[in-house]
Amino acid sequence: MPRSRALVAGLLAAALTAGPAAAAPVSADLMTVSGRFEAPKAVEGPLKGRILVTAASLAPANADLLGDGAGKIEPSLKGAVEASLRNFGYLAAADHADPIRLTVQVDPYEVTPDPEGVFVVARLHLTATGGGADCVPTTAEARYHALAPMKALNKQKAAAWMQVIGLAAVGLMPMPGVFQEMGTASASDRAANDRRGRTESQSVSPDGSPKGILRYAAINATQIASADLIRQLGKGACPTRAQVADVTPPPAPPAN
Repeated sequence: MPRSRALVAGLLAAALTAGPAAAAPVSADLMTVSGRFEAPKAVEGPLKGRILVTAASLAPANADLLGDGAGKIEPSLKGAVEASLRNFGYLAAADHADPIRLTVQVDPYEVTPDPEGVFVVARLHLTATGGGADCVPTTAEARYHALAPMKALNKQKAAAWMQVIGLAAVGLMPMPGVFQEMGTASASDRAANDRRGRTESQSVSPDGSPKGILRYAAINATQIASADLIRQLGKGACPTRAQVADVTPPPAPPAN
């Protein structure tokens, strides 16, 4: 087979037979709450710089859904919770003399498919001990909607593929413009997906396989559940030092 024909045939075979790439490990960054989330920073009070994460775990079914063993994912989960607390001023130093000790358990994900993709609810079960532990919520949760990506086989893409196939059949290389047309069509797909309403609790999964969509929803739901924790800490029932000062009664008048 001539070299040009073999090259095009190889490209065609790769495009037609390629499956989804192996899932990358779940890193702490994917589940960390950053400044892009609307959440208050810690203020002076019983929680600022006092929370020490002692453990983070998840159900075995959750680890399977995320595509790795619990022993590999749990360190990332713990790191993500710690980084999230640090970003908003709640994380205690490792040598803090009197920290609030926090353990985090991710309950089994609640999965609900829908015509556009899948909903996943992540619920964090939180256990805090130490002085001020009553200020820490016992649960935090979030619901995330992952949308399946749209991949339209439009006329532009179909025509480009027909040229590739036809030229390969006679041993010729397509002109560079043919591959450019295919790239333009793919860019159109990406633009259409970008218009599908990305919000904090919804976006298009970059992996269109059913398992990839579910994994994407679970990771994002876990991240936003941590954001719910941060927000609850910021509006908790425990008074800040400023609030305590505001409600301190005035001194009694001197006795006659």
